[in-house]
Amino acid sequence: MANTPTTGDGTDPPGDATRPVRRGVSSARWTRRGRDGALAGRNRIRRQVEPITNLGLRRWPDKQTRPIRNLLILVVLLGPLLGLAIAVTSIPAGPTDQVLSSGPTEDGGVKIGRNEVGASVTLLNPDLARGELTARVVIQPGSDLIAGDLTLTRTIRVNVLSDVAGRIQTVFDAGSRVEPVTATLQLSGSRLTRYPVDNYLVNFKLLVQREIDPGEGQAIPDQPEFENVPIVATVQSSLSDLRASGTTHPGNESNVLNADFDLERPRSVVVFAVALMGLAWLLALGCVALAWGVLVQAREIPVWSWGFYAGVLFALPQLRNGLPGSPPFGSIIDWAAYYWALGLVGVSLLALILAGNVAIRSVRTDSDAELEPDSDPDPDRGDSGPQSPA
Repeated sequence: MANTPTTGDGTDPPGDATRPVRRGVSSARWTRRGRDGALAGRNRIRRQVEPITNLGLRRWPDKQTRPIRNLLILVVLLGPLLGLAIAVTSIPAGPTDQVLSSGPTEDGGVKIGRNEVGASVTLLNPDLARGELTARVVIQPGSDLIAGDLTLTRTIRVNVLSDVAGRIQTVFDAGSRVEPVTATLQLSGSRLTRYPVDNYLVNFKLLVQREIDPGEGQAIPDQPEFENVPIVATVQSSLSDLRASGTTHPGNESNVLNADFDLERPRSVVVFAVALMGLAWLLALGCVALAWGVLVQAREIPVWSWGFYAGVLFALPQLRNGLPGSPPFGSIIDWAAYYWALGLVGVSLLALILAGNVAIRSVRTDSDAELEPDSDPDPDRGDSGPQSPA
């Protein structure tokens, strides 16, 4: 049986003397190192938590904080009311926005003469990816062109000269009723990838003709002839993501409605998109500053940094997908903010992970070197390890 080490008076050694002794490292040294390591760990955690608790700020005097507090309360209470008032006064009550009106008005609408036709044009369903816009045209003939049952007394032709889908002419025979006409217009001047500064131009040309009665100048027998009918038009916009403005100008042909429309993003959408770009940049710069302090200024990695990085990485794509208008990837806003922000956050996080792995490996190497037994035997004892007394 192995002998148990005892003290000089024959009693068992108290405390750590009964524990196994590592070769080359005394028990007192081993215990002291453990206490020092635990104390250093607690101090490290305290240094990481204290800046989060108070942020290094001192309490402000009540005299200075009272005006700021009252101002914040006022902003919180009156801000929503002010925003509601602005929205109620600036957003139209109707489902469409009035773009332009040609001809005299009467009771909120255009006045249609006996020998004229009214055209109500509604811009809707923009396909910005394909560069197309839908226009719905509702024709209202004058009193000389319809009977009491609202049927046509003469054949009319509705020509949307700017239709790019091939449906340029629609004919309504005498005795029938006029139905709405749908046309596809071409967008020009910009593309969706220029979001949020994409502005579009649309040209719209409308010509309405009526059949000439026999004996009113018909040149070829059995071949009907048509003449242009004066048009009074109103144009509305039903575009949720764009604001339209229009101007009319006379064309080379008489009685032809020729209008140009400008489509642009509302100012609120542009401001919102720019604000999200700024927020993405600020989050990315915060991640870079955190990594700079750890890697360059040799500061300790805060315990909350990993959650912060994970939150930013998940938040940036959600901010990008929440933009109004759903711009495609590769837009101006991506190259100006989101691609760079994601790249900076990702590189900063990878640099911290790499530095942390290197630091952990170096700490393990140092600890193993300290705990390794001495290679040289004790010269006073003449052997390489502790011996039990006889």
